[in-house]
Amino acid sequence: MPPHKIWFSSEGFAEALVMLQQQYRFDGILVNLPGRPETLLDDLESMTDTQEGELLCWKSGEPTLIPWDDNPQHRMADASDLLRADFTKIEADHLDCFDGLTGYTWGIYHTPFPPEKSLRGHLSDIPPSALFRPKWSRGNWNC
Repeated sequence: MPPHKIWFSSEGFAEALVMLQQQYRFDGILVNLPGRPETLLDDLESMTDTQEGELLCWKSGEPTLIPWDDNPQHRMADASDLLRADFTKIEADHLDCFDGLTGYTWGIYHTPFPPEKSLRGHLSDIPPSALFRPKWSRGNWNC
């Protein structure tokens, strides 16, 4: 399975987890990433296989390198490190600036930008179609 399907599609990530669980005979699966919007990969400009891994270039100009055997590495369009909060300059009452910091969105959503997020602010508008897919039954879960 191509790395971008594992890291940037809910179905690909789920399939990879099940495949690893079966291969190594784990007694369970830990889902450690949120779901992905179905349209996330529509924001790709290009995708290239390189010796280091799969290189994704987003329409924003920002690249993500997914090494063949490691986690994705994301950079800004000018090749600088991700923008992160400087807590010596940010007021605790004004955390709405975090959405503009790629280091924050990468750390929370594990994507280069907040997918389907309409409001700014510290997790003030979680995109339900991405993070809460598939829709689980709300039936009787009593044992």
